[in-house]
Amino acid sequence: MLHITNDDFMVTPIRETTREKDILPWKDILHEGPAPAGLSLEKMSDVRARFLAGCGWGTYKEIRREFGFRDSAILSEPEITLWFQHDLGDQLKLIQILSALAPRNLDVQLVCTGQYMGPMEVPQRASLWKARQSVSAAQFALAERAWAAFCSPDRSALDAFLTEDLAALPFLGDALRRHVEDFPAQGSGLSRTDRQILETICGGTQVLKKVFWAFQVKEQTRYMSETVLDLHIKRMTRTRPSLLTAAPVMLTTAGHQVLAGQLCMTDLAGAERWHGGVHLQRTSG
Repeated sequence: MLHITNDDFMVTPIRETTREKDILPWKDILHEGPAPAGLSLEKMSDVRARFLAGCGWGTYKEIRREFGFRDSAILSEPEITLWFQHDLGDQLKLIQILSALAPRNLDVQLVCTGQYMGPMEVPQRASLWKARQSVSAAQFALAERAWAAFCSPDRSALDAFLTEDLAALPFLGDALRRHVEDFPAQGSGLSRTDRQILETICGGTQVLKKVFWAFQVKEQTRYMSETVLDLHIKRMTRTRPSLLTAAPVMLTTAGHQVLAGQLCMTDLAGAERWHGGVHLQRTSG
């Protein structure tokens, strides 16, 4: 049986729990960067590998090879169990995988929990393993609709999806609502993530690690790594005008203006980004 989980850190815990060796970490950060609509799993992997390599998180060749291996595995393995948590990163991986698996009509097993599995003791994970259930037709269908909405070039697709009955995947709604909060806000153009970063630094916290932990306190469900937070900070040092200085990290005049709603981030050169399937581009010339 192939076990698929969120990242490398869960490989050993799952192996200890199940005594099985075939554990595949699904390593991507889907809440950052492009996920354009209408792509096959293979083509999406190519887009994602280029983005991750561009962030400096490995070479394109290395990442693409790893993605090719994992894609081949889920499209060929006859027995699969998925292990995922309730946070945004995990829920996006889950709907991508379920969408890819839906046409295969497999009996896919699912372990999905509202607790973080890494710190659990073996007996806790063993009880989750014992309580695993087959993915239902309703769950597959919901995941396919969720993935299509996430990849849509129009954010209204996500807004509409979130009005549906999402009970079949009980953690999905809250996760996607957090994703929606990272679309630009009216007035400032800031995502929730970037606003929290600017507020934290404006309050006097300038060391990345301390910014990261202060940021985590503001999150109901933690999902962002220090590396990803650093990506947001670097992007705000590269806007024109910049919102942050590089070292030490401090708000510029423009940073204070954006935080106060006196300047819109989406008007700035260098603020362009992808958010799922939506390409957020500069709103002024």
